[in-house]
Amino acid sequence: MKDATGVTSTDLRLRDVLADIEKRRAMGQDPHPSDYNHLPPELCLEVERLFHGLARIDSLRRELVTDVSYSSPTPTDDRLRQAIQDLAPKALRVVFERDIQRHSWDEIAAMLGEAKESLRETHARAINDLLQRLKGTR
Repeated sequence: MKDATGVTSTDLRLRDVLADIEKRRAMGQDPHPSDYNHLPPELCLEVERLFHGLARIDSLRRELVTDVSYSSPTPTDDRLRQAIQDLAPKALRVVFERDIQRHSWDEIAAMLGEAKESLRETHARAINDLLQRLKGTR
């Protein structure tokens, strides 16, 4: 069920899971999808997809950075993390489904029960906001 802003309870719970994963990673832990098996089955599937997406992001980061040192986050890492955390749950979900999971607009529209055009606008605003925040203009 969606609230007035289009956010589902699954979106909110996934945001909590993502925050927990980030917190545990920051403490030097290596969380695994099985750590969240206590959640309802439909949420466990989403958590698996979330971990898959995070693994892809980590892989891309390693490819882009030649001298990788994760012992101390860079200011850019911190700004990116904060910018992502500040996205509205719906925007975060749209960016995740489109850019990480590589779903088509039709698939995302079916998943979220919204028009493709609206989702494209949400995605464009989210990406623009992320870019502006990384440039330090916001």
